[in-house]
Amino acid sequence: MTEERTVVPLLEPREGIPAVVEDGASLARVVAAFRAGTGPVAVDAERASGYRYGNRAYLVQLRRAGAGSALIDPIACPDLSELDEAVSGAEIVLHAASQDLACLLEVGFRPRDMFDTELAGRLLGYERVGLGTMVETVLGLRLEKGHSAADWSTRPLPDDWLRYAALDVEVLVELRDVLHGELVESGKLEWAREEFAAVLNTPPPVPRSDPWRRTSGIHKVRNMRALAIVRELWTMRDRIAQESDLAPGRVLPDSAIVTAALEVPRTKKALTEISAFTGRSARRHMTDWLAAVSRARGLPESQLPQPSTPGDGPPPANRWADRDPAAAKRLAAARAVVAALADEHRMPTENLLQPDAVRRLTWEPPVEITDETVTDRLRGLGAREWQLSLTAHPLAKALARLESKGEL
Repeated sequence: MTEERTVVPLLEPREGIPAVVEDGASLARVVAAFRAGTGPVAVDAERASGYRYGNRAYLVQLRRAGAGSALIDPIACPDLSELDEAVSGAEIVLHAASQDLACLLEVGFRPRDMFDTELAGRLLGYERVGLGTMVETVLGLRLEKGHSAADWSTRPLPDDWLRYAALDVEVLVELRDVLHGELVESGKLEWAREEFAAVLNTPPPVPRSDPWRRTSGIHKVRNMRALAIVRELWTMRDRIAQESDLAPGRVLPDSAIVTAALEVPRTKKALTEISAFTGRSARRHMTDWLAAVSRARGLPESQLPQPSTPGDGPPPANRWADRDPAAAKRLAAARAVVAALADEHRMPTENLLQPDAVRRLTWEPPVEITDETVTDRLRGLGAREWQLSLTAHPLAKALARLESKGEL
C-alpha cells in the first residue's frame, strides 16, 4: 500500500473547465484530438438517477494525454461511435465500470480493453474504494464530491458541476498507473485482467418477469388481492413515469403503493387521506390510481398474482437449516473456506468468489466431490480461472471432509 501523505485539494482542472461539446463540429474536433492523443483514456459518465426514467448518460467526460479533457453532452450529441472508433485501440479507464458501461453503450461508446480502478482497489484490499477516497489514499489529492447525486439532466449545467465532472477524470489515469504497479507487485495483475474482461463481457441483465415485486415494503402485503393492487399501481406508475421521463419514485413513492394495497381505497377522498398520495405529481393522476385499484379489485381469482414466484436458484440461506440441514452444513463450511482465503489474499470474499456461486455449489453439489467436479461446477457458475485456482481445491476438500464424516 502507499504510505500516508499530505492531502492536497484538487480544485481546478489543469487546462480549466472545458466547454461542453454540444454540436457536430465541436465533437469532430474532440474526436481528432483524442485520436492523436496517447496512452489510456479516462472516461466517466453522469446520469440523472432518481430524477429521470432510466439510466441514460447526460454528460460524458474523457481525458487523454495529448488531448486534454472533454465534456460531451450526449443529449445534443447522441452518437459517439466516431469517438469510440478513434480510441478503439486504447485502454479505457473507468471507476466502477459496471455502473457506466450500459449508458456508454447507448451512445455508441464500447470499451474493448478496460482498467477499472474501483475493482483494482477491491482486489488490492483497499477498505474504501469510492473514487474520492481512492484518489486521496493513493495520490494524496482531495476531490470535491458534492454533486454526485445532482440532476444531470439540468440544462445548462452550472459551472461548479462541470468543474466537478472534469475533475472526476483529471487524475484517473494517474490513479490507474499506481494501482497497476501495485497489482504487478502483489501478483494480482492477471487476476485483475480476468475481472476486467468479465465485466466487459457480462451480458445485460434479463428483464425481470415481475418487476413490480421489487416494490419496497411489499413484504407487508399478505394476500393475493392486495398484491394485485400493488401490481396494477406499479404498472400504471411505470407507464406515467416513462411517458413523463421521470423517475418512478417522483411520480408516486413505493410507500403509497403499499399503503393503498393494504387499505384498498375506493374513492378519491380515501386516496387523498393516504399521506403518500398528497404529493403534487401523485395528485395529478388521482383518476389513474383509483382506476388501477378498481381493476385489481375486479379481477377474477384466477388472474390474481401468487404470493411469490419460485426463482431459478436456491432458497434464501436463512431457510436452509430447516429445508436441508446437510446443505446448510455445506454452505457454512464453504463460506468459512472462502472467508479464510479472502483474508489470506486481502480482498473481500465476494471478489474472491461470487456468493451466488457458493450458494449454488453447496445447494446442489456434484454427485462425486473432486477437484475436477467442483472446478467444472464453479466454472459453469461464472467463476474466473484465477478464482478456480485459489478456491476449487480447498472447497472440494472441505465438502469431501463433511461427506466422509457422515455429516451430510
